[in-house]
Amino acid sequence: SLEAAAWGGQWQRPPPMPENWYLLAPSTRLRPGKVLAASVGGTEIVLMRSPTGTLTAYAAHCAHMGCHLRHASVEPQGLRCALHRRLIGGDGAFQDAAGDPHRLTQPTYPVIEQYGAIFVWLGQGPPPDLPLPRLAPGESFVARPVGVFATKTDWVSLLSNGFDMEHLAIVHRRRLIETAEVTRPTSDSFRLSYRSRVIGTRLTDRIVKRLSGNEVHASMTSWRGSMTFVESTLGRRRSFFILSMCPAPDGRTEVRSVVGIIQRRRSGLDQLWLRVTAAMFLSF
Repeated sequence: SLEAAAWGGQWQRPPPMPENWYLLAPSTRLRPGKVLAASVGGTEIVLMRSPTGTLTAYAAHCAHMGCHLRHASVEPQGLRCALHRRLIGGDGAFQDAAGDPHRLTQPTYPVIEQYGAIFVWLGQGPPPDLPLPRLAPGESFVARPVGVFATKTDWVSLLSNGFDMEHLAIVHRRRLIETAEVTRPTSDSFRLSYRSRVIGTRLTDRIVKRLSGNEVHASMTSWRGSMTFVESTLGRRRSFFILSMCPAPDGRTEVRSVVGIIQRRRSGLDQLWLRVTAAMFLSF
């Protein structure tokens, strides 16, 4: 169990990191034939994209002698360590020059690409699917990563603050129209749904007020604790945001985010509206 300090509500030690999918990087940062180093909660990871586009996530240090695999080179059969030139296959198995397997195995992690970003599963057992926006028949979505925000607090405090309706009114200048509703969509998530009016006067507040008719429908779903999925409706426009809270060993958190819009038909204005939505989200 977590132990709270006597004053200030600060944690004496960082809260445990939940088993979850974590956003590592935008897909555009990893081209075919390249590697990319990343980390979450003290876990170092090296991503490899093969020349044909296949994505693999390895533990960062070679199982043979510990060389960091960010220095490795990509080959059609896998990743070749820079220190002893041993080839590591996409399944983590070491191969010799003749293609025969060694006994060594490099740890790997489940990895997927969704929303224009690369996610890695840090947990035991088969990973669940990533959450998706609720789509009606004929609807689709476009999305992209929009930024990384470094905070000096832990992910539990961020989660609690995000679902605090007093915070919504004082900081974000939204007032509830009716009592918010709490539901449990799955055994490992909970959702807060609400309707609110805009009471702020900033430019973005006035834009939201105009687009929504001053009635914003929104829901926030906490998915396994360290990921928050936000859906909102402004008039006829529906959008969503994903906040992947990536803990650091010292208790700080990097919040890596994705923004998306839901559409019934594709339009040449989709990317423009996506940029506008991202700008409004970052301002919020």
